[in-house]
Amino acid sequence: MQKFFKIINAILLSNRFFTCIVGLLVIQALWIALSARYPLAFDENFHFGIIKLFSHQWEPFFSSTPDNSGAFGALTREPSYLYHYLMSFPYRLIAVFIHSETQQIILLRLMNIALFGAGLVAFRRLLQQLAIPKKLIHFSLLMFVLIPAVPFLAAHINYDNLLFLLIPITLSLGLSCSQALRSTSSFPVVKLSLLIILLSLASLVKYVFLPVAAAIVIYLIVILFQQPHKKKLFHQIATSFRALSLSLKIILITGLFVSGGLFIERYGINLVVYREIVPECSRLETVEHCQQYGPWARNQLLSEGMKTSPTLVDANILSFASAWVYDLLYRLYFAINYDYSTKAPLPIPFMLARVVTIAGLVSVVAWGISVLRRYPKLLLPLGATVLYAGSLFYKNYLDYLAYGERVAINGRYFIPFLPIIFVLVGLCLNRLINDSFRNYSAQVKSVLAVLLLLIALQGGGLLTFLVLSDTGWYWNNSTVIAINQAVQNIISPFIIR
Repeated sequence: MQKFFKIINAILLSNRFFTCIVGLLVIQALWIALSARYPLAFDENFHFGIIKLFSHQWEPFFSSTPDNSGAFGALTREPSYLYHYLMSFPYRLIAVFIHSETQQIILLRLMNIALFGAGLVAFRRLLQQLAIPKKLIHFSLLMFVLIPAVPFLAAHINYDNLLFLLIPITLSLGLSCSQALRSTSSFPVVKLSLLIILLSLASLVKYVFLPVAAAIVIYLIVILFQQPHKKKLFHQIATSFRALSLSLKIILITGLFVSGGLFIERYGINLVVYREIVPECSRLETVEHCQQYGPWARNQLLSEGMKTSPTLVDANILSFASAWVYDLLYRLYFAINYDYSTKAPLPIPFMLARVVTIAGLVSVVAWGISVLRRYPKLLLPLGATVLYAGSLFYKNYLDYLAYGERVAINGRYFIPFLPIIFVLVGLCLNRLINDSFRNYSAQVKSVLAVLLLLIALQGGGLLTFLVLSDTGWYWNNSTVIAINQAVQNIISPFIIR
């Protein structure tokens, strides 16, 4: 038995094990990318359509509404455009040599898998920077890639994949700047410049990054005001900047000017002119145009329904919170087709998710403060997670009160924060096990890790897609259909349904 525990410990500590985790993510996402017909359900046609529109111009803005663009909303003032603009360049190159839209889509999907895989590496580096034990980092990331929605999202043409890379990078830069400020009473000028540039650009990838950017800025400001020599800070930054080479100065100034200009052009003008970060479609376009945009049309339909036949909405925020968490979990574990037909999650991994969520909430309430005292660097990524979750919950709750239904509550919105949440829960549960099994805590944790993995394999990750999909979910290709059906027939008898 001791040999078994040593093997588990050695595996979790191995760098090769992390390579296997990345490989597992890539293999799962590749299978979906090569098997699932277009469009994948997480708005893939929306993102691919905008990429194609940008491929017809060189500038990153639409000065006027493109023809036949009603399905994409009000593009002229949309702040979440940078991913589509950047992806339009590889698409232009691909389109020169490959005229099959199916092949173009698959190649763009492969690029998105690469972005997500790089994000996994960036998250590991961030968690190491927080001084989290390597075993917990690796196990958390393993369980993360076994969530069905994770490889499914990675296989998409979707701006969330670029955001998944940028969030750990910006948090890591924020931590580096804060550590330098504490130790030298000054910011590292290059890292600070890169942080400002990336905060501006990431906000243009998807506007929901703004709470993360706000958390980083607030965190650095608080640390700045704690410093005894803060009045000398700007002088020290200027001195450090003058010491840089001319070429680096030009690069940083250009980056700051361009990123800051793009940020102000979109968010500054939107706030000044429209008093909104994301102006409503009908304020910019005709109703006929906006009716083609799914989210706007849905909200209008629900709003009209509330006016004509108002329903009694349970405004109890605790009831809504409970349903909100359940909806998030459900949509992390369900299966969904291109036509938005869904199949319920496989029971065993979904049961595990609910049990871990409840146990995690209890453990965080009990030991969260003591964990933060031991791992103070965790405060920044956790603060970003809380601020993001709070803003999303607030928006979903207001929509529920306005429309009488829970709309746009999707588990995939939390995917960029799940590694942070998993690590926090893991640290709190570690305290629980250490306090409860003082002499056998290491053995208990090893057994629990193996048990959780075995339960997750009852439908985790790609297995949910393989077990629940049917021929209508695949590319119209006899080989693809035959391979998926053959694998489905092999694994289905081993999965409890």
